[in-house]
Amino acid sequence: MMNENSIMASIALRRDNDAVRFFVRLGGLLVLAAAGLLPARQVDAAISCTRTLVADVVAIDQPLMFNRLGAQNVNGMMFALRQDVVDEQQKPLHKGGAAQPGRVTLRPDKRPRPLVLRVAEGDCVKVNLQNLLATQANPRNASAPELQVDDQVRGRQIGFKVNGMQVVGGIGDIAANSGRNGSFLLAPGASRSYTLYAEREGAFLATSDGATFGGEGTAGNAGNGLFAQVVVVPRGGGSTATP
Repeated sequence: MMNENSIMASIALRRDNDAVRFFVRLGGLLVLAAAGLLPARQVDAAISCTRTLVADVVAIDQPLMFNRLGAQNVNGMMFALRQDVVDEQQKPLHKGGAAQPGRVTLRPDKRPRPLVLRVAEGDCVKVNLQNLLATQANPRNASAPELQVDDQVRGRQIGFKVNGMQVVGGIGDIAANSGRNGSFLLAPGASRSYTLYAEREGAFLATSDGATFGGEGTAGNAGNGLFAQVVVVPRGGGSTATP
C-alpha cells in the first residue's frame, strides 16, 4: 500500500501535469487569437507580388481528337487564351469578336491543347475568366441518334482553381462553391477574376469544380478536357502572361 507521502506526491504530480496542459492549451489559443486580431495590412504583407501578370482566359466547347485512329470527343471542353478564340465570323475575341456562349471556337491555325500559363516565383497572376460554354450540354451532337456523344454534364458553371498556389484577394480566388462561403463559379456568359500568388517553383494543376464528376466526384470536367496548368519558373524568369 502507498504511504501518505507517496499519495501526496502523486497528487502533486497530477496537478503539475494538469497545469502544464492548461498553459499549453492557453498559449495555443492566444496564438490563434493574436493571428485573428492582426490588422489586415499585416496579414496582406505576407504576400508581396514582384509583378502582377494578367491572363485573359475563356472556357469553350471544343471538339477534341485524341489520336490518329479516330478516338475523339466532339463535345470536348477546354480553357484557352482569349486571343486564340474567334467568333462565328472568324474574328478574334480580343479584337472585337462576339463573345457569345456556345458560338465561339478555337482559331483554325491553333491545335487544341491544354492551356499552360507560366509565371515566375514571387509573381502574382490574375486570371480574367469568362465562361463561353453553350448553355445546353453536348452542343455538337449529330442529328443521328447513333452518333450522339453524351459526355457533358447538365451543369454549365465553371471556375479556375489552381491547387498549390496562394489566394491573394480572399476566398473568392479559390473558385469554389462550398459550405457557407458562397459560390465563386461562373454561369455561361459571366466573367470574374481570380488572383493567385506563386509562392514556390513547380507545376500546379488548374481544374474547374463547376461540375464535379469522375474521380469520385473530385475531377471536375477534367475528363472532358477542361483543365490547365500553371508552371512557376525560377524567380525573375519569363512568363506567358501579360505584365
